[in-house]
Amino acid sequence: MKAIVLGRQAVDYFSKTKQKQVTGTSIFVAHKDNGVEGMMTRDIWVPKDSPVSIPKFEYGETYDFVFDGFGRYPKLVEINKA
Repeated sequence: MKAIVLGRQAVDYFSKTKQKQVTGTSIFVAHKDNGVEGMMTRDIWVPKDSPVSIPKFEYGETYDFVFDGFGRYPKLVEINKA
């Protein structure tokens, strides 16, 4: 999925529902989507233990987010500058 990177946020908190520490990075992006006029926004979660290397983003630039699998929770496997 090609998307424009808008920002990123380091996340580190204790989840009461999961009863464990949640640590990672949320990457905020905008991308084109069917049925949407303009662009859609979303965040992409990268857990701390993920093998995915997060590049030093140039905000406002397009990156290619490569996912493995389909459905509700595809797995992010790579991020490349487009």
